[in-house]
Amino acid sequence: MDKLQAYLKNELDALRAQGVFHLPRVLETEQKATVIIDGHEVINLSSNNYLGLTVHPRMREAAIKAIEQYGVGSGSVRTIAGTMTLHNVLEEKLAHFKHTEASLTIQSGYATNLGVISAVMQEGDMIISDELNHASIIDGIRLSKASRKVFPHKDMAGLRRVLEESKGASKVMVVSDGVFSMDGDIAPLPGIVALAEEYGAFVMVDDAHSSGVLGKNGRGSVSHFGLDGRIALQIGTLSKGIGALGGYVACSQDMRDFLLQRAHPVLFSTSHPPSVVAPCIAALDILGEYRFLQARVGAARFQHRQERNAHHARHRGRGRAGHEVQPATL
Repeated sequence: MDKLQAYLKNELDALRAQGVFHLPRVLETEQKATVIIDGHEVINLSSNNYLGLTVHPRMREAAIKAIEQYGVGSGSVRTIAGTMTLHNVLEEKLAHFKHTEASLTIQSGYATNLGVISAVMQEGDMIISDELNHASIIDGIRLSKASRKVFPHKDMAGLRRVLEESKGASKVMVVSDGVFSMDGDIAPLPGIVALAEEYGAFVMVDDAHSSGVLGKNGRGSVSHFGLDGRIALQIGTLSKGIGALGGYVACSQDMRDFLLQRAHPVLFSTSHPPSVVAPCIAALDILGEYRFLQARVGAARFQHRQERNAHHARHRGRGRAGHEVQPATL
């Protein structure tokens, strides 16, 4: 214990010395545009609640009704006794939404990336990853027994070079964020898919930051580029544009069946409670009915992008493509 305490103290002291030690600020109200944090009313620029669905009346109603009908928890993992009717309804709607054969929900977007990558990619395989991919993708790669290579951010010549070097692998997966979470830039998916197909690889896209925003009715970056049917694995989150909690993979029926046997987050974690699943179903219905939600976000994005590109042109000599995820220094 003494060695453990010494280690913790040294690490925390180092974080404080570097000015990067932080404790969570406490949100005292609903997750809305104006909130009270630590007793102060502030404008909220840090939320993932892109479409405001977290407080939508239909989402609230769905959660309450689900608790009244099914209780507060599922009581088991999916593969034993924790698959409720609601889970199947949600996954059917997600597959329809993403234009895939099937889908599978998992406890979080982070857990989805870990579970899918580590289950699908084995020794003798090769994972090729954009250098700026999300930490959950990187951790999923580390859990896998596959070899891995990294290509420079959005660099198609670099991707081709790495694909050429990976020809001897049993199977090759190219993985990229659809929208990169720190800068908000959009992956060049048409180029990635074309190169993967040329070299006999398959593609996995983490669409966490584009679902609900890009593509028809917010179907994501795959829909945005018209690549339905050409992406093997679409990872999504239910915690951002959808406004609730969780992650999912949209995929083929065979892939879903495989993950039900092999993905550890599915096998060893209790499934989503009814009060989470039902609002996610309602959110997908809302997205299908009300295109204006996406249009409103798009209009705000366009105005901000014009202003930001003008700033970059003045100060850096270039503009930047963007998305709702925008870096800001205040």
